Amino acid sequence: MKHFTLLFLTVLLATFAKAQTTATPPSGATVETWNAAFLYHYFNSSGSEQTENIAEEMDVAFDGSDVYFNLPNPITGNSWVKGTLSGNTATFARSQYIGTYSGSKAYLDAMGENGLCDLVLNYDSEKGIFSTDLYVLINSSLTEQSAWCYYTGFTVSKNSGGDGSDVNPDGTITPPASATQENWVLSCLNVNPNDESQTETVKETVKVAFSGSNIYIQGLSAYVPEAWIKGTINSSTATFATRQYMGTGYGYSVYTIGYNGTETDIVFNYDSEKGTLTTDTYILGISSSETLLQQLTNVTLTRQGGDDPVVVDEVVTPPSTLKTTEYVFKGSSIIYDTDGTIAGLKPVQWNVRVGFVGSKYVYIQGLCPYLPDAWVRGDMNSDGEVTFTRGQYFGEAITHQNFYFAGMIFNELSDVVLEWSSSTLTFTGGSYYMAINSQKNTLAPYDIYAGITITRIKDVAATPADPAVAEYQPYNSEASYGYARFEVPTQDVDGNAILMDKLSYRIYTEIGGVQEQYVFTPSFYQNLTEEMSTVPYMYADGWDFYRGGTFVSFYDSNNEFDKIGIQSVYNGGNQEHVSNIVWYDIKGGTEGIETATATEGVSVSYYDLQGRRATADAKGILLRVETLSDGTTRTTKLVRR
Repeated sequence: MKHFTLLFLTVLLATFAKAQTTATPPSGATVETWNAAFLYHYFNSSGSEQTENIAEEMDVAFDGSDVYFNLPNPITGNSWVKGTLSGNTATFARSQYIGTYSGSKAYLDAMGENGLCDLVLNYDSEKGIFSTDLYVLINSSLTEQSAWCYYTGFTVSKNSGGDGSDVNPDGTITPPASATQENWVLSCLNVNPNDESQTETVKETVKVAFSGSNIYIQGLSAYVPEAWIKGTINSSTATFATRQYMGTGYGYSVYTIGYNGTETDIVFNYDSEKGTLTTDTYILGISSSETLLQQLTNVTLTRQGGDDPVVVDEVVTPPSTLKTTEYVFKGSSIIYDTDGTIAGLKPVQWNVRVGFVGSKYVYIQGLCPYLPDAWVRGDMNSDGEVTFTRGQYFGEAITHQNFYFAGMIFNELSDVVLEWSSSTLTFTGGSYYMAINSQKNTLAPYDIYAGITITRIKDVAATPADPAVAEYQPYNSEASYGYARFEVPTQDVDGNAILMDKLSYRIYTEIGGVQEQYVFTPSFYQNLTEEMSTVPYMYADGWDFYRGGTFVSFYDSNNEFDKIGIQSVYNGGNQEHVSNIVWYDIKGGTEGIETATATEGVSVSYYDLQGRRATADAKGILLRVETLSDGTTRTTKLVRR
């Protein structure tokens, strides 16, 4: 029994020692320098996920059916891992030991739809590319997902071995510096890979480059729009080899292939005189696991400035010196029945910005509710008539829909003429309808508005209308954040427009019956440099905050909140007025909004410690005195640096 125990311990210790040794290629292995490219995901000190594109050289070793990667690893330093080649795949067993970090062991793992798994890469020996759609994990556990960091779009490509003039370290293509680059226009149909009945007409600028007998095209992939493909060109055709690697995008290793019933090269008919490239071949974007990402048909490329040029629509850009003020757009949205008849009118209003260039031009920002930052320009005559030409391009939304400005009279496409009154500071549309159109030269509206007026908003004191909690998602430990979507009206309690520039909002929480104002801190919010408890309506960083509170992230564990509330704050007329605090019951699972029963704030004043009245933005120690509708006051001490 003693000998058996000793033998067992010896084997166990040997196994344990072996588990702590990283893989090493044998001395007879062939070691080559390849290129690794991937999107590196890591977490900053506040727990927020960050990403960085990585492209660097990596040693690859071959020994018979074994392959070794000297894996880039920012946690423990680069370390070798061992895999097995079999046909067109390379498999690296999961949980390979790759070193230690802060006293903890690190392991190579992969993760797919069914959880942790071996790392399996597709291998194209002819082109010299390994690639995978699996997540590559630098893991801290042998049994569960507990990653310090992970990679997506992981691709390893062989160095070209040539002059490298058009091959990047990650295996993608860039035209040589001596190539002639031109702007061309891509026209095609974009077919939804998941539903071929859904198509979208595409017309956008791409780049085409020429270098001797080589031709390059940039902009064919929506997943990696900066990527190029390379082909050869003669007097009548341009041929692009299928399955060209485009790089990584949205976590995929992306390839472009041709398809005509079977995979094929992409062959364009080339007319150098007219400046056109046309093909009947489908141009597909796929991932390394053959997932169909994009499908383009009826593809035509046209040189801009050729005999039959195609002009790509450009958005309106105002002068950099333009000064704007806030106006309110009001009208009635026309509601149509299923048979095309008018079913009714819905009053609408929202804020826009207006700027004048002398008495010649008028610029308006915000007429398109889908693209609120887009502009249109009108030409003003001496009678105060401002003509906004139809077909002005608002831009392309994130949904890939194009939006154009248009007018409509008697169901015909038209310009829009607004009458300007300098005495009332109002534009009126008269009999003109305004359309948010889907086409430049054909009437195909998303929305139509009648009874248009655009009036300057006065800077007066007002109590803002109550906001609302549109959606709430509690903190998720896997995603490492929670979020809320708020609705902050740009109207007062009487429905009058108020200035966005003087509107803000505050977030409140309730835990165990205790209500507190929420403070956003730089430790959680990477784009803040100081604490923020009152959020300006217009504040947006494109990450944690979106304009008007339409999206706000929460990084601390707000699962402990019983309720979350929001209050609008308005500083018009140099006076602060606040709305009710509107609450959402988290613990009770209430679907909807619960308005606080506390009395409404009527006005807010600020005083220093000597009792002197102060402005809302004064620095130092202040007393914030809120006068409630029942005549009582509520005082809060603030410290502003």
